[in-house]
Amino acid sequence: MESQINNIKIHMKGIEKLYGDIRAMRHDMGNHIQMIEQLMGTENSSEAFAYLGRLKGEWKELTPEIRTGNPVTEMR
Repeated sequence: MESQINNIKIHMKGIEKLYGDIRAMRHDMGNHIQMIEQLMGTENSSEAFAYLGRLKGEWKELTPEIRTGNPVTEMR
């Protein structure tokens, strides 16, 4: 019983960290969207596209491509 309680506590801490990470990502995405809107609003489309290119590069670095061989679970 005590082992199960400890496992649940560990699981809950993992979930809390995941939610914190998601909140941080949502905050960052909101900031990025605001920056792109500002660049587009001032007709700096070349700067906006450059900014998007940098974001895309960072996203690719942070998002691994996972190949399992199963089309249902593939992550690209």
